[in-house]
Amino acid sequence: AEFARISANYEGQFGCSLLAARRIFPEAPNHKLATLIKYTGIPSEGEFHRALYDSEMTAKLWLNMITSIEDRYELQSLSFSTIQKLSKISKKSVHAFLEKQQA
Repeated sequence: AEFARISANYEGQFGCSLLAARRIFPEAPNHKLATLIKYTGIPSEGEFHRALYDSEMTAKLWLNMITSIEDRYELQSLSFSTIQKLSKISKKSVHAFLEKQQA
């Protein structure tokens, strides 16, 4: 929507860290960035709601989510497209979806 507003195009791929986190960490108290950083034990020494800091923390959270899935399901690597698909499936289907990735 923002690109359309400024008459620009985006040709890259998109992945939503919030939707992914809701499926990977359903037991987290909530899925705000600061809460997830604390929940996962990622060290942080900055101020949330600052663009650069939030983007750095989001990148660290994204890498943590990938590692968490790879460790939990004994996967060698997890593709970006798999995370995109994971973000779109129902929460109750996550375990079965990730088990299929082991094959």
